[in-house]
Amino acid sequence: MNISDPAIWPPIRNSKVIDHIISNCQVQTHIDNYPKNDTGRHFSNYHFTKKLANNETIQRRWLIYSVSKDRVYCFCCWLFDSKSTFRLVSKGYNNWKHLSEMLKIHENSTFHMKFYLSWIDTELRLKTGKTIDCPE
Repeated sequence: MNISDPAIWPPIRNSKVIDHIISNCQVQTHIDNYPKNDTGRHFSNYHFTKKLANNETIQRRWLIYSVSKDRVYCFCCWLFDSKSTFRLVSKGYNNWKHLSEMLKIHENSTFHMKFYLSWIDTELRLKTGKTIDCPE
């Protein structure tokens, strides 16, 4: 399975696919010159980080860019919410003018927080070898 681009990941997400993607995927693709849309706007690596109120900068590990579609996706929501119709999950998002606002709304949503925790939990289980079907 080619996992370098989220737009071509398989639409069926079982635990085997999810584990494979989490274990083998370099989540974020950073490039120097993103393609511009008709209005001259484009994605920026700036969006991969978030500045907190205390001026601390944190990574948005969950935000991923598709080179083939020129869209961004939420990694954890895409993995764990296959029925979502939210653009950042289902088809990707490329309204660059409103991206900052969309990211703020999305990352503060309860469903995103739920799937982010599912991702972190799965990632930890895979690193420690304690998968779902492995007795403790």
